[in-house]
Amino acid sequence: PPAIAARATLRCGDNSLVYVDFFQGEELANFRAEQGDAPIQLRAEAAGQPYTNGEITVEGNAQQVSVTRGGSTLNCKA
Repeated sequence: PPAIAARATLRCGDNSLVYVDFFQGEELANFRAEQGDAPIQLRAEAAGQPYTNGEITVEGNAQQVSVTRGGSTLNCKA
């Protein structure tokens, strides 16, 4: 994989934390709902598009993201 461009810990509106690693090229990200979880790889169709694996979608950057999973969306900030 490409090098990590940014590693973010973000607090969401429900007071939970999510962990996202954004890779150079803006087409790959790793998502973790808990710090010790194995990363879930998400891909974007093109740079600037949302990252997804079909079940989880992350849209945004290392400062602010929207995470959609299980039919609900959380807004999260660094």
